[in-house]
Amino acid sequence: MIRAALSGLLVVSIAACAPRPEVRLQQLYDSATAQLWRGELTGAAAEAREGANVAEHDAATAWAGRFTLLTAEIRLVSRDLTAAAALLNDPPPAAVNDRWIAAKHRFLQ
Repeated sequence: MIRAALSGLLVVSIAACAPRPEVRLQQLYDSATAQLWRGELTGAAAEAREGANVAEHDAATAWAGRFTLLTAEIRLVSRDLTAAAALLNDPPPAAVNDRWIAAKHRFLQ
């Protein structure tokens, strides 16, 4: 009985310590954006890729769109216009009702 209670307590404490996907996505986005502003394009691209992977596994479609736009912005700053245009050709998913994403998409185009 005590072992079962301790096992349950251990599971609950591990779950409580696990990072929340939303917080992790925001941290990755902020870090990549800061690196972009500092001109650290390689690091920014790596953070954006990691964020896109986390967003894909979390099924957070708004975050996936944000990371796609961030990647396009990194490509524009690094003067890889072909790659940026390829990312910006498709409109944001209609399922994502986020005006910021739509506005950022138009701005980058």
